[in-house]
Amino acid sequence: MAKVEVARAVVVTPAGRVGIYATRSGVSRIMLGERSKSDIGKSNLLSRAKRELERYFGGEKVQFRVPLDMRETTEFRLKVWTELMDVGYGTTVSYKNLAGLCGEPSSWRAVAGAVAANPLPIIVPCHRVISSDGSLGGFAGGLRWKRFLLKLEGAL
Repeated sequence: MAKVEVARAVVVTPAGRVGIYATRSGVSRIMLGERSKSDIGKSNLLSRAKRELERYFGGEKVQFRVPLDMRETTEFRLKVWTELMDVGYGTTVSYKNLAGLCGEPSSWRAVAGAVAANPLPIIVPCHRVISSDGSLGGFAGGLRWKRFLLKLEGAL
């Protein structure tokens, strides 16, 4: 198997650094709380992703248009993530309701697992998924990030 070349850009935000990782096909990972301070490699795609995220963190309602590389996932996760991208800026959805939107109303636990495995937070807005009781629920990036993102969007 051929080695996939990955480039990285780092965006500095009020909540901390965000790493953007991309292959030639598209953005493959967003790392909240990125430890690295420097970019690695250059690409137009990565520059575009960085600009879109900087606009988002500046408080703009961004419709992310950068290509994504989601080849390394299952069909079910891809279905959940695709549905999640339709959850609008400043709104939230429960795991149960997201399961219904995916056509899997009784599979909310599996949907929660797909949300937790999302490698592209913000672009695939998993921070917008909350518990049915209205509590924040979990977030792979940590609740501090989830609160920050929801406040930025005016959902909290």
